[in-house]
Amino acid sequence: MRKLSHDFVLSSETKLDHSAKRGVADRPQRRLGSINIAQILRREIDREVLEPRSRVPPGRVLAKNYGVARGTIREALNQLANEDLVEIRPGSGTYVTSEKAEKLSPIIEEASPLELIDARFALEPHMCRLAVLHARQQDLNLGDKLLATMEAHLSDPIAFSIADTAFHTLLAKTTQNRLLIWVIS
Repeated sequence: MRKLSHDFVLSSETKLDHSAKRGVADRPQRRLGSINIAQILRREIDREVLEPRSRVPPGRVLAKNYGVARGTIREALNQLANEDLVEIRPGSGTYVTSEKAEKLSPIIEEASPLELIDARFALEPHMCRLAVLHARQQDLNLGDKLLATMEAHLSDPIAFSIADTAFHTLLAKTTQNRLLIWVIS
């Protein structure tokens, strides 16, 4: 596990160009959106690069490192806050609230993609029923946004997959059922 400097995020997702005059993060071919940034930060939290109860680097630092606007960072952090992965404290900063997920059982690690799809098809109808019962307006708004992102990226499998994963994670969290959240995560 690597310590996180408040100057920049250290991960395989972010590489700093030390030869650049300003030290700006290498920019990807296509511009990252808030969903992409949220996915990257979600991975950082899962891998404990961003440790539980630690402060997330300031938005201006993240914006510089990922080559995006601060508004994009705010949207990503709000999405993570809606998923209860971070807590935004006005005047203080953003803090990781999520504890490291339990180690996956070997059966899950060895499951084939078809087995995972079958399990998802079996669980999703019930998850949808629970999500409808427990959804807040902000959950519905985020779900609509993620669905629109998937529709807009039908020809981009990476962007589609990121939005799809975020949508199903949101669906699971909206059920307020810890076991379903764990299974989907």
